[in-house]
Amino acid sequence: MFGNNTTYFIATENETLLAHLNNYLNSPLIDWYYRTLSVQLGEKAVRMFSIYVLGIPIPPIGQTDVYKAYRLNASEIAFIESQQSQ
Repeated sequence: MFGNNTTYFIATENETLLAHLNNYLNSPLIDWYYRTLSVQLGEKAVRMFSIYVLGIPIPPIGQTDVYKAYRLNASEIAFIESQQSQ
């Protein structure tokens, strides 16, 4: 693999951890959360700075439902999901 300019990656052989992080970091909730505090690069991209990435709250391994892990109610979930289509 080759990285251009700034590249962030997580290196581990723990497949359970990678699956857990993948579940959370690629969720609509974390996408919305990160876009609210990061530098925007147009409508479709954000700038990933370590100061922001390190602050992303990740629940302990074993919690698989993203919305339940953060105790969101139905209206909060609807709001987050409505932001994905914009």
